[in-house]
Amino acid sequence: MAWKRLHFEELCSTMDYIREIQWEPSDSEPYLVLTADYQTRGRGQKGNHWEAERGKNLLIAIRFMPEKVEASNQFLLSEAFALAIVDALKESAGQTGNFCVKWPNDIYYNDKKICGILLEHELSGEYIRQTIAGIGINVNQVRFTSDAPNPISLFQILGHETDRDRILNCLLSHFPAYYKMLQQGKKLQLHDAYCENLYRKKGFHPYKDSQGTFMAEIDFIEINGLLHLRDNEGCRRQYAFKEVSFI
Repeated sequence: MAWKRLHFEELCSTMDYIREIQWEPSDSEPYLVLTADYQTRGRGQKGNHWEAERGKNLLIAIRFMPEKVEASNQFLLSEAFALAIVDALKESAGQTGNFCVKWPNDIYYNDKKICGILLEHELSGEYIRQTIAGIGINVNQVRFTSDAPNPISLFQILGHETDRDRILNCLLSHFPAYYKMLQQGKKLQLHDAYCENLYRKKGFHPYKDSQGTFMAEIDFIEINGLLHLRDNEGCRRQYAFKEVSFI
């Protein structure tokens, strides 16, 4: 399956630009992929700036029209992207461990963030009409200067540069398989794969919510993305996105 790909040396934002492009998907090219060497207004979670040195990292936007994917399954699309990125990083790093998904969809190496994902959906009735995914992967950046708390790059992990296109091609080759699970109704299989790759999937760790800090373990994650924790006093706590922080 071919991906229509566009590349730019510099953009304000890959997500903003791809949204404005006049494009219609086809059977041969169902996905539009846009990459840039540099963004002047790259976005992270919660409106934060995404730090990326010019020409060193992967700045990606993907646009497509999900086929009969219900709006209630938005989180499963997020899982599909996260798993494809984890697979791509594992292959590119030549190792099988350490890369994982921090709920809801950040990609971590050990306790540090290597990739961020933003998803925007346009709905039509009860279905998703269009999805735009913005993905930033730290590849060859040697050092970070922003106040982001815990960034890491593939260069810092491996000690050498990695071909950015190789990682991108791995990602694009893995995503359709996870997306196909959703199309075929294999929601639980997709969700189980996501849960198996979770950051802090075992053991008690510190968290913070509106009431303060506490120790808890992940009990389970609902298929719609709600996080269930069990604290060290045995009480169960439920959280939607942005209602709890990992410490």
